[in-house]
Amino acid sequence: MLALEAVVSKLPLAFAHESGDGKEQRAVLQVHALLNAPGKKAIMLTVSYAPVQHSPAHSHPGSVFAYVEEG
Repeated sequence: MLALEAVVSKLPLAFAHESGDGKEQRAVLQVHALLNAPGKKAIMLTVSYAPVQHSPAHSHPGSVFAYVEEG
């Protein structure tokens, strides 16, 4: 299983991206307001995929930092 963690600025909690093979599993780990950037927040979450599962190309309204934890 593939797992990703991301810290995202100004990302809505309502995610609309699905993979072609079903839905990936998402879990929000933390949400924090950015004190030096009013109206923005940092969100840490995990996204887990089944083997060969993926998300289609998409974009986010803020910065995304991601890494592959395993797989």
